[in-house]
Amino acid sequence: MSKLPTVKGWIKELRSGKYNQTTRRLKSIYTDSFCCMGVLCDMTGCSWDENGNANKVKIEGNVNFYGVPNSLLKKMFENAGVKNKSGQEVANILAIANDGSGYTFYEIAHALELALKNGKKNRVETTLKKLLG
Repeated sequence: MSKLPTVKGWIKELRSGKYNQTTRRLKSIYTDSFCCMGVLCDMTGCSWDENGNANKVKIEGNVNFYGVPNSLLKKMFENAGVKNKSGQEVANILAIANDGSGYTFYEIAHALELALKNGKKNRVETTLKKLLG
């Protein structure tokens, strides 16, 4: 069973320079690059199939995910003590930012950091939409 990553840890990994960025998939096995949520999946120690999909991972606290980690996102923000309606909405915003709008990992990390700071009064989704939408 894997340990649940933290939002702050994810921000640190996005800024680390350790990951190359890709679009339209969690991981490109051909270029060994990741989307922002692929970095998060990789932090759990998941295995990857030949199409760059994250295989099912069981994480402490009864969090399971396959593919896009909606339940993982929701639990991480809950553990950080911020308002969060759904992991699905956060995943959608981040997918558009990474894949469609061309935001870099550093810019996405900055938006996540501000969402954490504003999370006591605004939902994560609200802050991310303002910054990335």
